Amino acid sequence: MKIRLLAAACAAALLSSSAPAFCAARQQTLTVFAAASLHNAFAELGKQFEAAHPGVSVRFNFDGSQILETQIANGAPADVFASADQRSMGKAVDAGLVGAPVDFTSNSLAVVAQFDVNVRSLRDLTRDGLKLALCAEQVPCGRYTRIALQKLSADKTYWPRYGDQVMHNVATQEQNVESVVQKVVLGEADAGFVYATDAIQEGGAHLIAIPVPDQDQEIPTYPIVSVKASANKDLAQSFIDYVLSAKGQSVLQTFGFRGHA
Repeated sequence: MKIRLLAAACAAALLSSSAPAFCAARQQTLTVFAAASLHNAFAELGKQFEAAHPGVSVRFNFDGSQILETQIANGAPADVFASADQRSMGKAVDAGLVGAPVDFTSNSLAVVAQFDVNVRSLRDLTRDGLKLALCAEQVPCGRYTRIALQKLSADKTYWPRYGDQVMHNVATQEQNVESVVQKVVLGEADAGFVYATDAIQEGGAHLIAIPVPDQDQEIPTYPIVSVKASANKDLAQSFIDYVLSAKGQSVLQTFGFRGHA
């Protein structure tokens, strides 16, 4: 309500000579720290949120969730934290940096590969000479990938040492999932484990996407929360509410995310 009143007052002031000073005093910037895999979806959500809240500017910081949590712990100014996993969010909660998070969406793993490297199944990732890109182990997508490799090694469809054979082909380990995608897009890696949303958004005509079966992975769930040190708590909660709303969920699903419970 406060935001709407300020916006209405600012709009009214536009009719008077005092408009520039009046409105400038009521400009607000919302800083959202969000997992790299949310980049495209949250950029669109930010545009819609700004349109619905005149005078508000949404600024994003996208990176690996573990990096974002560390930045907040070190005093980086943030109003909202959206993580790609429960572990990074749990560290922020345990440190007293944030309030009570709520899950707002989920994802799944996939492999993206260059068309000309002849990777058409998960079994092909064990082929000698293949250059594979992964997220580092401390990164959510890296942890999810290693869990999937363990599960695939126990799946009778594959081999008992499947995960070890795949890891033997790892040529680079990145600090966020966007970097993995770029390694494959640029041809610096033949294939890489990413989120299904990355495969949808970045695959284009040059990459093939191979989904990881749900039973062979831990489904990534994404929590969101306001940061306790925020000076814009009401605005932060309004953004979180928008993400959870039907409009917000529709945007997320457009970019390939799954609905939240």
